[in-house]
Amino acid sequence: MGIGVFYLGFVRWVEDAEERELVAIVHEGFDQLKAVASGA
Repeated sequence: MGIGVFYLGFVRWVEDAEERELVAIVHEGFDQLKAVASGA
């Protein structure tokens, strides 16, 4: 799943109009994955 989060984060980073750092986008993806895994 980590590779999927990184891949989607990279795609979002390339298309991001706000020009955020890749690390911030990947962290956001992992936070969302944790929320789904915990049932939140």
